[in-house]
Amino acid sequence: MIFSQDSRVAENCGACLSVILGWERFGKEKAVIRESKWSRLILEEFAVALTAPGLTSRSFTNQQKIAANIAVSLLKLSQVPVWLTSLFDGSLITGIVANLSARNVTAEVVDLFSELMARNYLNQDQIAGLHSLFQVCRRHAYGGGSQAQQPPEQKVETTAAARSTDDVRALLLGVMLNQRAGGSPCTLQMEQQKLLRQIDSFLQQSTRREQR
Repeated sequence: MIFSQDSRVAENCGACLSVILGWERFGKEKAVIRESKWSRLILEEFAVALTAPGLTSRSFTNQQKIAANIAVSLLKLSQVPVWLTSLFDGSLITGIVANLSARNVTAEVVDLFSELMARNYLNQDQIAGLHSLFQVCRRHAYGGGSQAQQPPEQKVETTAAARSTDDVRALLLGVMLNQRAGGSPCTLQMEQQKLLRQIDSFLQQSTRREQR
């Protein structure tokens, strides 16, 4: 369903999958998702989308943010899938970095690279390249007048204890409703502010690594 051409369906399913992966309680279900061929297919398509955009299926072109969030959730698992470690090897990451520009960087992609850096998937040259690119992104964003008043950030509690099936349904429904809450004139500004926060977090994290 994450490959659905209906963006609402894809976003809702992606959000719910990311939340479920973050629930330490559901070990059995999480193991099924972790080893699922579908999870692997989603991330393989995502890798192709970032390294060779012209080769991806049309239905996947608008789902890169969703795939980035799923990748982060998988990387945060206590047992990272072996196939994911093999997928994000040095050559793939170098190819992704080479294809990024200030026009196609999203907050979700920056978050993914922060997680890859934290898990020691990135070498120093890749970090330096991302550091330079994200500095350019910051200059473009601030140069475009993004210093306007920041709208309040909407948050959904995803760590609450789900004690019953009804609790699970209510929590996932809340996630889906939040996914569709964006249609206001502030949406683009909120996205830009989110990107800037993720970039600042990456830059701070990379600076701390250099000081070790």
